[in-house]
Amino acid sequence: MIELLLVMMAMPAMCEDNMIYAERPNGKIAHVCPDTAELLGWADITVKDYDSIPLDNPGRTDMGFGKILPVELPDSASADEEMPDGEISHTGTVHKYGPHPRDTFVLYRADGQSSPVMIYFHQGGSIDDVTYGEWHITTEQLIDSGISVIHADYPFVDETEIKGMVGNASLIVPYVMDNGAGLGLDPERIGVYGAGAGGGIALYIGTGEYSDEISVIGHFDAPSTFDLGGWPAIVDISLTDLIREGGNLVPPLYGAETLHDLVLGEKLKLRRSLDMLMMMDADDPPVVVLTDGVADGGRLGRIITHPGHSAAVLEKCTEQGLLCVDGSVEGMALFEERLMAGQSGHISG
Repeated sequence: MIELLLVMMAMPAMCEDNMIYAERPNGKIAHVCPDTAELLGWADITVKDYDSIPLDNPGRTDMGFGKILPVELPDSASADEEMPDGEISHTGTVHKYGPHPRDTFVLYRADGQSSPVMIYFHQGGSIDDVTYGEWHITTEQLIDSGISVIHADYPFVDETEIKGMVGNASLIVPYVMDNGAGLGLDPERIGVYGAGAGGGIALYIGTGEYSDEISVIGHFDAPSTFDLGGWPAIVDISLTDLIREGGNLVPPLYGAETLHDLVLGEKLKLRRSLDMLMMMDADDPPVVVLTDGVADGGRLGRIITHPGHSAAVLEKCTEQGLLCVDGSVEGMALFEERLMAGQSGHISG
């Protein structure tokens, strides 16, 4: 943790002081600037001992951010490139939001000042399998509706494990909270969405430490939990088949050497802290899912985007009394309702 703080101090900062861990009123943990915590009245509970955090706390715990590398990048620069999908007619600006080399984003501004913003996390989960293209709801649709869009990059699991992927990606929320006004964004109207691994990241952020700051979540063809131990029941395959498909790949995702390590002590705690289905409750922002996907074979890449994940999220929403809509048309309408009405916080009922 000390090394992490030293690296962050050497990087373009999101705030003048080191980030702290603060307890929100709903009991979940946030990783924010001290000024932000003070403004919101959140108590500083920064700890350096992972095991001192209660096991039953559903928020993201102090696990570090994996392999963080020093890098010299400008805080802002023009971006004539339109992201690798090449479908965006607008010109964006590049910004850096965290210490990892991939902690960058491209901002596509809607017309007007203080616009709401949707943060998009791309599909890629590994260097060899990254897909930047958008699914279902596009940047063009959102901008035409007056919603600015951020395309966020993040470290891949083969660079930093799952905890580093989601931990680094989460840093974009306090960045927008602290710097959004200067970028022409309304820091009180933030949504997150994504596909594949990026959709899982969006669900993790929106149901975890920053659920009070997120207005809506888009979870498209994406994992419902980053605890892979729950996947067999969710996608209706046997544990044997899952292990045969990706068994050797699974332990390194959690910094473990063997599958047996994943059911013991700290690694079991780690898995639980990455289980979005466990974190979801009625106080979270509404979720958009798509259950009309096709279960195309048993390959690991197809298991990640299996429609069973969307069904599991929808079922959890019903169980918790959380608003959840199914479909891209309904989802776009919810994005507009949540962000264009000037609302922050959550809809009840």
